[in-house]
Amino acid sequence: MIENPTQSSKLLGTLKYVVELLVAGKYDAIESFSNGVRLKAEHMRASVAEYGRTLVLPNASQYEQADVVVIDGEDPLQYSIRFRLYTSEEGQSDLEIQATFIDQDSESTLMQVEVDGILVA
Repeated sequence: MIENPTQSSKLLGTLKYVVELLVAGKYDAIESFSNGVRLKAEHMRASVAEYGRTLVLPNASQYEQADVVVIDGEDPLQYSIRFRLYTSEEGQSDLEIQATFIDQDSESTLMQVEVDGILVA
């Protein structure tokens, strides 16, 4: 994860928020939150439906398993995120959300999000 506790907390909070929306099937809310950059609601919906299993929330500690890479040379700070989703049928699944998190507002508790993909890893 990230060494800076403030960055880590903000990053984890953002990831949890996006995963909660995804599990709830609120694809339009994710598209709105991400300003429609890259992946649209209908593509997210189709990816989850095609996978054919029921998404569930992971345990809080499982968010720590996210693959987080700082994108060098970006200002504001940007992170490439990959997180394996959880299903009621499998536990940790092969379905993964890939996103870019951008920390452009120091006053906000959440980062800006661009959903890059929801796909089988």
